[in-house]
Amino acid sequence: MLCGIQVQRSIFRPLTLHKRLSCRNVENCAVSYTRKKKQTFSQNVSISVLHTRTFSVTNRVQQQNNSLTKWISKLKKNVDDTLEQYAPAMKQYFDYLSNGMQQEWKNSKAYWKIWKKERNDVTFKKSYREEMVVYNVHRNAIKVAPLLPILVMPLGFFIVFVPIYLFPRYILPQSFWTGKQRRQILSAIHNDRSIEYGIIVHHLNYHKLNNEDYQLKMVLKDICKTVSDGQIPSNKDMVALRPFCRQPGGALNGDQMVYLLLRAFCYTIMVSPLQPPSWIRHRLRSNAQLVLRLDRLLNRSKLVEQLSHEELVYACLMRGLNGAQLSHQAMLYWLRNWISLTTTCDDGDTWFVLHAMVLLSMNYSELKYKRKVFDSSV
Repeated sequence: MLCGIQVQRSIFRPLTLHKRLSCRNVENCAVSYTRKKKQTFSQNVSISVLHTRTFSVTNRVQQQNNSLTKWISKLKKNVDDTLEQYAPAMKQYFDYLSNGMQQEWKNSKAYWKIWKKERNDVTFKKSYREEMVVYNVHRNAIKVAPLLPILVMPLGFFIVFVPIYLFPRYILPQSFWTGKQRRQILSAIHNDRSIEYGIIVHHLNYHKLNNEDYQLKMVLKDICKTVSDGQIPSNKDMVALRPFCRQPGGALNGDQMVYLLLRAFCYTIMVSPLQPPSWIRHRLRSNAQLVLRLDRLLNRSKLVEQLSHEELVYACLMRGLNGAQLSHQAMLYWLRNWISLTTTCDDGDTWFVLHAMVLLSMNYSELKYKRKVFDSSV
């Protein structure tokens, strides 16, 4: 009995100090673990609630966008059906305007990407087509800016239909023109500047007879005779003219030209003549330098043969030639000859480039292409 009592007392003997501390540590760990578990659970609950709210908001926005898109597509379909039923010609014109809006939006997005690349990368160099996108956006901005908000408005097409139908050349950018309008307007632009070509040729004839520089008179004599005979000067004759266009204060340097000649060159390279002479000279230089830069890109990338018909037409128009009335092969033949002439030019040859636009395009035609009038080096 005594032994049993002693064993029972040893079982219920109070814990020592060390053992009591270890038990407290276990209790503390359990409590802290429980607290952390509660915090983690609450955090998970809050995150799940946040995700649920975000998902619901996103779904609501997507539903609104989908409903808006459906409403716009339904409205467009109703307008298309109405126009096709009552005015088929207006329906076709409306399609051209829609395609023009899409093209301008595409150009705007491409322009924004190019601008970000230039801002983030100092060494970034634009390709030929990127240069043309920037040029087209700058050229069309004054027309597109007031036109797009009106066309986006409900029934906005009917508000601007009469003015854009009567004056497409002055109101609509090129991307909005129909195929027939494109041929007519580009031909009208070239006819306007063909009249001004006579002023430039008359200026050359004057200096052929009255200039004090004998070498310049000999060069102009050959060139003016070729042009007056209805032929096109060779690249060799044009290269001989180049140094005289670079002479400071020379007769063929635009810095000394009167407003009448500057106005004629404005029509040549499609610059508005309604500016002060100093501004005109600056615009003529910058546009001629742009043409030289585009020529270098075309020559370096061997892209001439890959240009689409519309790109080729506008490339020739920028260089003084009426591509709207020529075949694809005739434009290619002329453009290859042009690039072979300007590859050695630099930014100081802007006035030579402007003279070359007039002299090389003035008498060119489909018949000249068939006769292969340019040098064999083309």
